[in-house]
Amino acid sequence: MKKTILITSGNGPEECEFAVIEVLRRLTREAGKSRIVTIILEKVAGCHPEGARSVIVELDGQGVEPFLKTWLGTVQWRGQSRYRPGHKRKNWFVGVFLLADEKRLGELRDCDLTITTKKSSGPGGQHVNKTESCVRITHKPTDIFVEVQSERSQHLNRKLAKIKLIMKLNDFDRKQMQSNRKDVWKQHHQLERGNSVRVI
Repeated sequence: MKKTILITSGNGPEECEFAVIEVLRRLTREAGKSRIVTIILEKVAGCHPEGARSVIVELDGQGVEPFLKTWLGTVQWRGQSRYRPGHKRKNWFVGVFLLADEKRLGELRDCDLTITTKKSSGPGGQHVNKTESCVRITHKPTDIFVEVQSERSQHLNRKLAKIKLIMKLNDFDRKQMQSNRKDVWKQHHQLERGNSVRVI
């Protein structure tokens, strides 16, 4: 079973960005011992080369769900600051969150998607413009779209785009449900007395 998680430093200081990598290392090592394969789908660079603001990781193997139960939530990393010598604080906090459900990901039908590619733009030197690695996916029934160009590999960007699309669709579903509940509540107050369409 596959699951995808986000390891993030949130709004924490730069030490938390280093903690993201430490958490990733520990999680990857423990996953390997449990014969769970980990693949980094996206890594957002931090203020320093050895850190990261966030990492999206895919886990695949038997026992993924019970394994993640010990990781999901706030993870505390204890260590001396690498960037502020003499800093007294030794506790740094990282968030580990479950992303799109793979079941919902599998429900995406190709006929409902429009997938286009183009050359990536932005920082990255000449390589960033050599291949059409930027992927844009539009969900035709809702017109919801995502665009991903964080990875050099089009394959990884396509996979990450589908995950982000699912997250947007889940958010869309929640808003629709809330809207429907409001409509139902309004109907309670719009009940007409005496103008029956049926008497039983």
